[in-house]
Amino acid sequence: MHENQNRRFWLIAAAGLLLGSGALLGYSFQFVHGEDYASRPIIPVTLVLLFLGALYFAVALRAFASPPPLRIVIPVAILARAVLLPSTPIQEDDIYRYIWDGRVTAAGLDPYRFSPAEIERFEAESSAPSWHDVPALLRLVELNRSEPSVGEVFKRINNRDFATIYPALSQVMFRLHALVTPAAWSPAAQVIAWKAILAVFDLATLAALLFLLRLSGKPYGLCVLYAWCPLILKEITNSGHMDAIPTFLLVVALGAGTRGLGSSCGLGFATAVAAKFYAVLVFPVVLRALGLRRALLAALGCAVLATPFLLAFPEGAARRSRTLREFAWTWANNDAVFSWIESVGAAFSDAEDTPRAMALGAVLVLLTALTAVAAWRTTSGSPPTDVLRRSFLVLAFAFLLGPLGFPWYFTWCIPLLPFTRQRAWFLLPGLLAIYYLRFWLDYQFPHGFAGFEEATEFFDRVVVPIEFGIFYAAMAGELAWRWWKR
Repeated sequence: MHENQNRRFWLIAAAGLLLGSGALLGYSFQFVHGEDYASRPIIPVTLVLLFLGALYFAVALRAFASPPPLRIVIPVAILARAVLLPSTPIQEDDIYRYIWDGRVTAAGLDPYRFSPAEIERFEAESSAPSWHDVPALLRLVELNRSEPSVGEVFKRINNRDFATIYPALSQVMFRLHALVTPAAWSPAAQVIAWKAILAVFDLATLAALLFLLRLSGKPYGLCVLYAWCPLILKEITNSGHMDAIPTFLLVVALGAGTRGLGSSCGLGFATAVAAKFYAVLVFPVVLRALGLRRALLAALGCAVLATPFLLAFPEGAARRSRTLREFAWTWANNDAVFSWIESVGAAFSDAEDTPRAMALGAVLVLLTALTAVAAWRTTSGSPPTDVLRRSFLVLAFAFLLGPLGFPWYFTWCIPLLPFTRQRAWFLLPGLLAIYYLRFWLDYQFPHGFAGFEEATEFFDRVVVPIEFGIFYAAMAGELAWRWWKR
């Protein structure tokens, strides 16, 4: 009887996931670039994502009590991704930056030297660059005009005043896309081609997670926490965020580290960092788990392989550093703890930059302390589960403490969810869908909302504390319950 009920639960959950994926596919075609943004179905999409988040929470809790069979998990995961692969990215357009960067590097140019706005100003003859920059700008203008579809992709790039910030290995993948995708293809076709590349990394991450589960002695069925995660489906399969690439590389590096393969672990972390820098946060934890001799091999392997990536594109090195500083200093979105720290800083100083500097400094100190404690509590004899759990906590708190709470930044943590102890973490993938209400408020109330001059300020001050407050309340309640039971 119990077995039949369990099977019925997983079939119903699978049906709910596929229905939700189908609904997202249908709504996605209403997100047409350049048309009336106020008519976009952001509310229905957010409700679908919240439904999938609630379903995911139930799935995660059931998975620990009675893991599902892989014969259900894997086919449903593949089918849900196949449903969303042809979808239009919902309220996200980072993908056009990836495609443009790929065209630039495929043309033999440095993607870090110029922002899209600088290229536009040069093309409009409204700027006077130095003679050293003119040849490269001329080639970029020529590239922009080479095909109508390339020009359309270029027009869709967001944050146009910023040059690209994606590390060198990511640029290699963008170039791969440019080489296998004809420039004459429509932007929609190029988007699908990019998402097909990401699908390979996404499913490879699922395979690598199965290896980690086996290594840790955990049931294979716990891979459902990644395979059926709505956050992965939305941000990778639909929106096409490149985070699938460094996430896979990080999981592989962690697998090598937990098996005690020093040099392989170092090479894995080098590629992960070269794709996106956040992987460096958990490197100290894994080094401690390896022991001294293997840790030295890992550090050496990481340094040897990472150095060429760090030195790539030398012409744009100075601009790349400047853009990263601007990014770190000015960007904040969907942040809870960071904004609270900033508010405390504002109470002590009226200077415009001081609260931001204090908040960044405080977050840096907290993350350093957290990483140090996680590394200190890890030894060469630590079980794989402990290493992976501590790695998850470092990444997860980096997300919670930082100034950018973009939902896709939490996808880095999803493969490690099976190794957590607190079940409150399973709420976060669903709650992060609330982020998309920010756009709805901005489009519907351009002249302010609820006494705030800007509707987005209402979202930042009121909605974001509710979004994360639910999670923090659940976490506090769970910890209090565990303490009381002891």
